Amino acid sequence: MLTEKNISLPNLANRVIQGEFGNGLERRQKLGYLYPLVQNIVNEKLICSFRSPIDNDLIEKIAHKSLEGVFGPFNTLYLNLGNIYPQVQKKIIEIIQEKIKNKTIDEISKEVMQGKYGNGDFRKKVLGDTYNLVQNKVNESLGSNKRYELNEKNIEVLAHRIIKGEFGNEEQIKIEFEKYYEKINKKITQIKNGEISIKTNEDLTDLTIEQLANKVIEGNFGNGFERKKKLGELYPIVQNKVNEILGSNYKHDINAKSVQILANRVLKREFGNGKIRREKLGELYPFVQNRVNEMLGCHTVYEEKPIPSYIKIY
Repeated sequence: MLTEKNISLPNLANRVIQGEFGNGLERRQKLGYLYPLVQNIVNEKLICSFRSPIDNDLIEKIAHKSLEGVFGPFNTLYLNLGNIYPQVQKKIIEIIQEKIKNKTIDEISKEVMQGKYGNGDFRKKVLGDTYNLVQNKVNESLGSNKRYELNEKNIEVLAHRIIKGEFGNEEQIKIEFEKYYEKINKKITQIKNGEISIKTNEDLTDLTIEQLANKVIEGNFGNGFERKKKLGELYPIVQNKVNEILGSNYKHDINAKSVQILANRVLKREFGNGKIRREKLGELYPFVQNRVNEMLGCHTVYEEKPIPSYIKIY
């Protein structure tokens, strides 16, 4: 079993080709959980079309190992992980966001200064709508006068955190956020009056399609244009679920972007496996599953004919 640090999957593949890890069962034993990842790179280099499917559990394991430093520092991950880097990076971001969602801005900023969340675009992706708030606190702690302007999303996140008591009393808040004090107060009022039920787009991804549909039926997202604006790219998917729950046969068009959203949610285990997944996705199953297979490097293709008229991906 391989126990090296700063592992590079492309380098391991080169060593496999040079005969270092033997063949068959011997190679599997020596590479352990890395075997399908390395073997896929080997096959690609040797112009072999076979690819072992890479499931979400393995991607999650690689993400946790990456956070432990097994595959080197953040700025070398894209080199050391090869073509699975985008999937692993996404999972790493999900793991970190889950860990920091209940931490204060002050706690997160201290961890940023400890180097926990990388730099540049990676840090921006991890911190999401809290990035400007955290970075301003980091700059303040480091004695820098640079400040990022707060946009509507930042202010909304800030308002929710103030309601939870994160920034002290009103006087302290007024001093720290003097420039935005009126906007913050307005946002706090909207939240307390129930005008804002979900604070960021990230919150939408934490709810299943069925949960979102039920919230729509409860009136959380308004009607017409307001609902479309709040749900964004999720609108046709959620609205079709709403229609199904309410007994309507009307279907909004599902395009390639919608299929990608559903595939991402499949990989987050929202729709289960096997028969359960087929039942939950219904007519969309073959289209979504084909996209999932493509993302995982699996060449199995599902066909469904005739294609329902509301599916517009071709």
